[in-house]
Amino acid sequence: MKNNQAVSVVSVDQRGYLKGIQLILTVSTDVGSGRGLAKLVQDESDGQWKAYTLYTALHNLEGHEEILGSRRPNGVAHGTVEDRKCWKDARIIEQEFVGEEPTVLIIGAGQGGLTAAARLRMLGVKCLIIDKNESVGDNWRDRYHQLVLHDPVYYDHLPYLPFPPTWPVFTPKDKLADWLEAYAKAMDLNIWTSSTLTDTPTYSSSDRKWSVTISRNGAFRTLHPKHVIMATGHSGEPNVPVFPGAADFKGDRLCHSSQFSGAKADSQGLKIVVVGCCNSAHDIAQDYYERGAAVTMVQRSSTYVMTSENGLGVLLRGFYGEGGVGLPKILMKAGLTCSRGLASARRCRSDVSRYHFSGVEKITSGFS
Repeated sequence: MKNNQAVSVVSVDQRGYLKGIQLILTVSTDVGSGRGLAKLVQDESDGQWKAYTLYTALHNLEGHEEILGSRRPNGVAHGTVEDRKCWKDARIIEQEFVGEEPTVLIIGAGQGGLTAAARLRMLGVKCLIIDKNESVGDNWRDRYHQLVLHDPVYYDHLPYLPFPPTWPVFTPKDKLADWLEAYAKAMDLNIWTSSTLTDTPTYSSSDRKWSVTISRNGAFRTLHPKHVIMATGHSGEPNVPVFPGAADFKGDRLCHSSQFSGAKADSQGLKIVVVGCCNSAHDIAQDYYERGAAVTMVQRSSTYVMTSENGLGVLLRGFYGEGGVGLPKILMKAGLTCSRGLASARRCRSDVSRYHFSGVEKITSGFS
């Protein structure tokens, strides 16, 4: 490891009891280069500084550098070219995979699928994204009316095209949908919308390829990609419980949060029950409350409550924010977990855990 770009004294635990040294690193290996983050703490047993947290992320593959900067495409072929095609015609052929197959098939055109496709395209890998929605971004457009992202903008950048500095801290869902659609076009990503799988893909060990049949606007096509990426989200399918009396429910509506479009304007006097207490549940409860309904939330355990103004400083301070160290380009939440702490720092980890749990006990004691 070499060329440390940032050295600072930081709090290793979120409550600030344990101090350490944080290093932002450039990492080089035989296969490529990337970035890294290390946190050093002083071992009380021998006084030595040891790695409490060490993370690395590979950004570039040796011999497969991304098509960026000085390696960007020329955009035009000068001179005489037979059967010359303009950019638009060439893009149509590329998007339709006329006479060729994608190397990678990505299922889902949300932010995960778009990110994977953009990175692979810059490596020269031919990709196709398919999505069941009519347009890119519909996975956000079709959510409930009042939805605004709960993560701040610093945490949500996509590769190569970060959000502009004029972007709001918390992004409204329709604004994000439009951005994802514009991103897909700007990055020349190959996407088939209104497309679904007709059955489960099968894999041939001899050919080392998948066989995938896709239904697209009433037409069918079978592709044979080498790789299939599932990018349908961690909660793409609603989990709707079956309970007695549901079929006889006479109220305004009975639905999963993914099917909720928004509270009606004339909700005054309605009694609403929201089962769950995460982001969507609180948004839905607030929507009804602001429209005059009496809202009850049902949950299995107590909730730790903090304001976004104070909570973001605890959860993301120093990493994701104005003037942060730019961890979206380095690592994903590297400083918020200790899962890869080295064995030599076990004592430090136990100290941090003690501080965390004692703080939780103090904070929650008032909710009993």
